[in-house]
Amino acid sequence: MNIDAIKADGRVILTTDYNQKDGKTRYDMINASTDKTKANVDGWGISLISSGNIGEKNNKLTFNQTKAGALGSVNPKSKIPNMPANGYGMDVLANEDIYIKGLDDKYTTNNICSMISREGDINAEFSGNTYIDEVTSEGDLKLTTRGTSIEVNHLGTVPNTPVDYFGPRTNGQADGGYNKPDLRDETLPNTATIKALDINPNTRPNGVDLNGYRGWANSTVIVDNAQLDNGTLDITADNIYANGIETHFNKDGFSKQPNDRTNPVVGAKDIPTGHAVRPDDVEEIGRDPHERNYYYPEGDGDGIFDGEPSNVDDDDDVVDDTPLEMPDETEQTEPTGETEQTEPTG
Repeated sequence: MNIDAIKADGRVILTTDYNQKDGKTRYDMINASTDKTKANVDGWGISLISSGNIGEKNNKLTFNQTKAGALGSVNPKSKIPNMPANGYGMDVLANEDIYIKGLDDKYTTNNICSMISREGDINAEFSGNTYIDEVTSEGDLKLTTRGTSIEVNHLGTVPNTPVDYFGPRTNGQADGGYNKPDLRDETLPNTATIKALDINPNTRPNGVDLNGYRGWANSTVIVDNAQLDNGTLDITADNIYANGIETHFNKDGFSKQPNDRTNPVVGAKDIPTGHAVRPDDVEEIGRDPHERNYYYPEGDGDGIFDGEPSNVDDDDDVVDDTPLEMPDETEQTEPTGETEQTEPTG
């Protein structure tokens, strides 16, 4: 299905099913836009189901979720700001890869009910403050928001969607990852990467100029529950809540402490890692790094974990990265001093 532009004041439901003659041939949804300023799919609520791929690695399918709202799925503890109480959601399902992008920054809310790649990867970019109830992939999973916040209620497990349009998901153990009988057959991500960049001026309208950079950025990522396929979880934001830990790389410096707001990650081969936002994260999605400011807290994000030293933070007296776990000495870290710069100073 080649999609130029679909616009609806209501729901958009698109399905590319198997070939009805042989029951095997798959079909993709492809960005065939003739005007890149218009989204491929523009609607209040959106449902995309593909027997093949949705979008392509270098040509994502674009969308505008124009009337997103909380619906009934939002975790009552959610910290996502300004989520409307009523609205529409979005569902995305593919047998193979999912590559999608929220196009227009004026849409400041995204609510994803479920997103599932049964066999492939997911790379999704959102325009605004984002809530995802369920998301999983058999390959690698990457979620990025240009907004201030992204919260994932269920990453890896999809308890509200045990059977999807294409049937049960039972091939997860084929790649030899997570092998406990509870979820070994389920679709689980190998790597999960989540970034909240806080570069959308409509979700942070009061930013001020700081030496040519738009401050004060204050992005948040929350992962309430995560199940990996013996894989890794990496999170980039100014404030991170995941794996039972609360971590900050913000204007107040670096700090880390236990917080039962989120549950421990299951099926991780390494301790999940938190990262401060850096210009490369913004440039990676084709945006100007001057659209936000950056924090370079003094200190060291590493420590001793289960008797072994971690080695995720460069030894430069600036906290860029840290394991999302408390070190063996279980005292919480106090906020360290920070240097408000566009580049670290030494």
